[in-house]
Amino acid sequence: MLTLQNYFIISVFFLSIYLALRHRFYPLLWITLACSVNAPLLKYNFALPFYYLSIIPMLIASLNVLGKNLLTQINKEKVVLLYPMAIFAVMGLSLFSTIHAYISYPTCEITTGALLGILARFVWVLLFLLIMGCLDEEKKQSLLTTCVTTLVIMNLFACVIQLTFGHPEIFYSLYYSDVQTPLKIPLQMGYFLRGYGLFPSPVNLGPFVLTSLAIALIYKKPILILLCGILSAISMSKTAIVGFPLLVFIYFIYKNLFCKNAKCRITAYGRFKIAFVLLAIILGMTGATLLMIKANPVSKYYYTVFTNPARVFSSRYDPSSESFIASDTIESIRENFFLGTGYTKIRNEFIGDSTYIVMLKEAGFIGLLIYLLSILMIILYLFKKRNAAVLIPFSMLANGVGSSAFLSLYDIAVLLIVLLSCQDVPYKRNFNLCRHKTIELSQNGL
Repeated sequence: MLTLQNYFIISVFFLSIYLALRHRFYPLLWITLACSVNAPLLKYNFALPFYYLSIIPMLIASLNVLGKNLLTQINKEKVVLLYPMAIFAVMGLSLFSTIHAYISYPTCEITTGALLGILARFVWVLLFLLIMGCLDEEKKQSLLTTCVTTLVIMNLFACVIQLTFGHPEIFYSLYYSDVQTPLKIPLQMGYFLRGYGLFPSPVNLGPFVLTSLAIALIYKKPILILLCGILSAISMSKTAIVGFPLLVFIYFIYKNLFCKNAKCRITAYGRFKIAFVLLAIILGMTGATLLMIKANPVSKYYYTVFTNPARVFSSRYDPSSESFIASDTIESIRENFFLGTGYTKIRNEFIGDSTYIVMLKEAGFIGLLIYLLSILMIILYLFKKRNAAVLIPFSMLANGVGSSAFLSLYDIAVLLIVLLSCQDVPYKRNFNLCRHKTIELSQNGL
């Protein structure tokens, strides 16, 4: 049965094909990124995320690209290949671990959905990277900032609807699948206790907020910082709540200690603006919670979290937690520590909530080491270039603590765009302008 959401997804799919055929790469990538992150699921007798469908128009577009522009850019920024290579290495190791686990545990179940998902995401990343080589630097940055801002506003609007009017049945029909089940809880209760945004779970909303915050800090957008702060509080995601102040702290350290160019450093006025935004976030959310404390169960839930902040640190991987359900997962990791068990279930393992646990389970310690080394090399590269884009890999590391974000298409796309477009362009322009003025003065004998 074709529902309204199916009509929407099919329309966007054919629009993407049209843009690919017309070589309109900028709107194609914009729509692909936005819909791969937040579009509803295509539902028939299955639930299909948009990124599966987006592979077809991107493949059509890539046939006209042939990577010529991309190869030129990669020669300048070879580090852009590090993360795709890490994905490929971890994927290959996980496939090997799947075969090994199937031989060692003949009764194990192969999770074909996870296998198809990682293959589709890997192809998506390669095609996205290939087409992005056709955009100039200005359009890459425009793609990043406009898409991030639009998605943040849309998710904030969805959260406001969820916490004021509710209607969990609408969001359940849009985003629920057998793989992502948290929307069952608000559907059964009849209201939302936390903001889910345009995601099937607050666990997904948290990393999205943190990556968006990194972009807001890089481009010095105080309004976007404020919106990200409100979203992090509404989601009650440990990733966002802990990562928000951590990322701001890293930003201040970078700007004031590692940035050689004085124009890059945060001025007193800049510090005041950021402090004002952070204070507004804290006071606004606290005040709203206290005013509404007796109004409904939603505000009561927020009050309990504010009065007991340690609650956000509880995890299903913590044996002391009431929600601990990962004993089988931990046992499987212990038995297959170095190689993992790939895309299999040898017990009733719980997979999710942490990139590092998921990677230990699927690719073992070797796979986790490959992933961490790739991120570390990107961080060192960006630190060496004094590039504020170093916040992106830091946010990805933080996202991995409370969510399975290794193959988050949003995080990967943002990382690839900043690596290819040099996010510190505003500072470089200031420096170049100063350099040109110096040259002119010297030529005039001044």
